[in-house]
Formats: sequence, structure tokens, C-alpha cells
Amino acid sequence: MAEALRSLQVRLGEREGVQVLIVGFRHGPEGRATTWYELLSDEAIPKVLGDPRLLRTLELVAHGERLRLLWALASGATGSAEAMDLSGLSQGQFYHHLRALEAAGMVCKVTRDLYEPTVHGTSTLFTILAALSYIGHGEPSGGEEAAG
Repeated sequence: MAEALRSLQVRLGEREGVQVLIVGFRHGPEGRATTWYELLSDEAIPKVLGDPRLLRTLELVAHGERLRLLWALASGATGSAEAMDLSGLSQGQFYHHLRALEAAGMVCKVTRDLYEPTVHGTSTLFTILAALSYIGHGEPSGGEEAAG
């Protein structure tokens, strides 16, 4: 982690600004490993906030029931009934939110009654939850001044 932070510091150089790096690793079904990352700088904020597609995606996933459903699927629910139980959703809520997540490319149907999160769905879930966890703490962990 220290190496990643030093890398961000080098990228920023001496100019005033902010850089954020989100990195993830998923060990999925059948032993498949997937990594992802997103680097965001303060210079990109106007573009991100001006992209209606990204804001619609935020509205889609900034929903407790959808996050619980994604988590149930990411936790290895073996079918719709188990995913409904793990997420605490009624049948109607389950299928309503499942259709929305599937249309957004965050879950895919594996068999008649089995769904799993896509890499995009998994990375989105954990990014949102990490951001919520960070926001909930009130103070950044490891938020010491970086050596210049």
C-alpha cells in the first residue's frame, strides 16, 4: 500500500491536487482471478460529474436493497431463494432489483435460477462499500501528512 501511495504522490508531483486509486482483486468461480483499478484525479471531476450515464449508475447502485442483493450474489448464493433470503428481500423486490442490476451489466444469469455478479458488479459493490466505510469513519485511516 505504501508503494501505491508513493506512486500517487509522484504522479501528482509538486502541484496542488488530489489523486485517488481504487484497486481490487477477485478470486471467482472456477479459480478465475480478476483485478481492476480506477485512478481518479481532481482534474477528471468535471468530466465525471458531467456524464449523465455515470450519475444514473450511481443512482442505480446507491440503493441499500440492491447493494444487499449484490452482496448476497457475491457471497455465493446458490439460487434465487437463497439470494432472496440472504438479502432480506421479498420475491417482488428481489426480481425488481435483479432486473435493474442485470440491465446495468452488474449481474448475469448463469442458469435458469442462478445469477452471479459480473466483475463490473463486484468491483462496483466493493468500491461503493469501501467509500461508505470510509465516509462512515469520519477520519481517514492512515491520514498522516505525506513526506515531501
